[in-house]
Amino acid sequence: MKIGTLEEKKRHYETILRRELNGLDDEFTALKGYSQELAIRARGIRAQRAA
Repeated sequence: MKIGTLEEKKRHYETILRRELNGLDDEFTALKGYSQELAIRARGIRAQRAA
């Protein structure tokens, strides 16, 4: 009985952890996109200054 309860808790926490990790993956992907956008803008500003 105790083993079954512990296994259920383990599954529950694994589900929560998986959900959190998926959320972090989404946030990381968004940050990568923002970073790329800023790099493009910075290149444009540098090009304008050089001209």
